[in-house]
This record gives sequence, C-alpha cells and structure tokens, in this order.
Amino acid sequence: MLVNAGGFAHNQRMRDHYQPGTSAQWTNTAPGDTGEMIEEMLRCGAAVAQMDTCVGYQLTLPPGSEKADIKPSMQRTTAGPHCILVDQSGVRYMNEGGSYMAYCHGMLERNKTVPAVPSWAVFDSQHVDKYMLAGTMPGTATSPRTGWRVAT
Repeated sequence: MLVNAGGFAHNQRMRDHYQPGTSAQWTNTAPGDTGEMIEEMLRCGAAVAQMDTCVGYQLTLPPGSEKADIKPSMQRTTAGPHCILVDQSGVRYMNEGGSYMAYCHGMLERNKTVPAVPSWAVFDSQHVDKYMLAGTMPGTATSPRTGWRVAT
C-alpha cells in the first residue's frame, strides 16, 4: 500500500530530524502541512523514503520579517544578471538558473558539508537598479540593499 499524505513543512521537530538546518518559519505552505499522517504511519510500522528532500520554494527573509505569513520568492532574483548565491562561507556553489527542484536539492546537499541554509544572495547596484527584488520596484528607495537571506 502507498500512502501519499503531504509533507511536514510546519513541523520543526521533523525538519530537525530529516532536513537539519531548515526552519518551519521559512515556509509558505498551508498551515496544515505538519506531518501528522507521516508520524501516524510510522507508528503503524510504515517505511518512508526521501524524507531528506522536499519540493523547494526559494524565498527571501527580509530583515525583521522571519514570522511573516507570506515570504517573497527569491529564485528568479538569484537567476538574474548581477546576482549570485553563496553559502555561509561565501562560496558560490550552484547554477542559480536551474529548476526550483535542483536549486532546493543543491542547497540541502551543500548544507550537509558547509552551512548553506540559509544562503545569501549577493547582488550589485546594477541588479537593484534594474530588476525587481522581493516585490520592490527597481531603483526605488524601498529597494533592499543589505541583510536579506535565501532559504528553502
């Protein structure tokens, strides 16, 4: 029998066990995505697989907004000109223009050896002046300049 019951994006304990370094505060999923069905199936002796991966959605955490309900998408930003993604040691470690699944997988894999969740988007003034960043219009006073993180 196969039971497909969703994920556990809002369950910090399960994240800590299966996806170390990630945070339930970094999700835009529905509040009910808490993993109860998975936990119940495990209690019944079910086998699980691929618990260390997820359908990722790279988002940004503007300073002071970690508890916001909706967090702006970030992959389009880091795939754009004048921007790269780096891990917490400052090393670029992936092709930012890949699929969102490859992006998520790359970030979680890198995090197993070097802290990469969250990662940092590094962009120059050309990017901020020409492209939207997390819903802000380019070249405006509200365009963010520093302190933003990218998480999955």
